[in-house]
Amino acid sequence: MALSPIDQNLTRQEKRDEESRRRKLRPDILVIEGLETANIRGKSTEEIRQYLTDNHHRLKVHILEVGYCGDLNHEQKDFDKRAQHVELVSLIRETGLTVLFHDPVTLGRCGSIPASLITLMKDSFGLNTAQAEATAFQLNRHAVQWVDRMLTHRQFWQAPTGTPTHATAGNRHPTPHGHRPRNPG
Repeated sequence: MALSPIDQNLTRQEKRDEESRRRKLRPDILVIEGLETANIRGKSTEEIRQYLTDNHHRLKVHILEVGYCGDLNHEQKDFDKRAQHVELVSLIRETGLTVLFHDPVTLGRCGSIPASLITLMKDSFGLNTAQAEATAFQLNRHAVQWVDRMLTHRQFWQAPTGTPTHATAGNRHPTPHGHRPRNPG
C-alpha cells in the first residue's frame, strides 16, 4: 500500500496504529449510489477525490455491516456494529457526502436470524416479502453450513489418528465434502 505524504512522516508504531484504525473503519459493504464507474476507472486517487468532491451533492454512501454472534446475543452484536462505524460516518459526512448507515445484519452462528432482518430488507432495500424471506433463508443456510464445517473439522482433529470421524468405515475421506481439513495449528 502506497503511503500518503502525511503517512511518510509517521513513526513505525504510528503507522501500525493508523493501519489498525483504518482496518476498523472498513465496513463489510459500502455502496456509493450515483457513482458511475466509467468516471473513475483508471483515475488516480487525487482525481477520484476531486470527482467525489465535485459530485458530492448527488452521491449517497450506503454502509452495511454483517456480524456473526451467539444465537442469543444479537442485541450486543447490533450495538457493537453500530459503534464500530461512528467515526467512519463522521469522516464521510465531513466531505459533504450523504451517508446512510443501515441497521446492522446480525447472524447467529447456529443459524438464528432476527425477525427484524425481514423488515430491514423490505424497508431499506425494497425487497418484497418473498424476496426478503428467501434472502434470510439463504443467510440461515450459510450459517448452518459454516457450523457443520466447523464441527466436522473439530471432530476430525480431536479423533485418534486413523479413526474415521464423519465417514463410514472404509471411506478414505474423513469429511463429507471429500477433502481432508487443513490443520489450523
